[in-house]
Amino acid sequence: RLQGLAGAGLGLGAAADAFAARLDAFEAAGLPVNRMRFSARFGRRLDYYTGLVFELSQPGQAEGPLAGGGRYDRLLSALGAPSPVTGVGFSLWLDRFPGAAA
Repeated sequence: RLQGLAGAGLGLGAAADAFAARLDAFEAAGLPVNRMRFSARFGRRLDYYTGLVFELSQPGQAEGPLAGGGRYDRLLSALGAPSPVTGVGFSLWLDRFPGAAA
């Protein structure tokens, strides 16, 4: 569907191509892309994130995500670094994993 919108003159071509490449990489890594759900309205509310942001959740789990993170190339500059430093990171909420000890 995204590729169809990209061809409708909405200026989504590069973003749609990047998303397709990301899906291809997930599939090549053996991840179940057909069971993944993506949300275009999801985003981190911190301005140092500069690319892909994500959360991983278990279907039917109400406590919140199992993991979340993204690309944050502006983080260290925001903290005063004299030159840009690239970064990717994530957090795990281990207590939310199925079978985790309470």
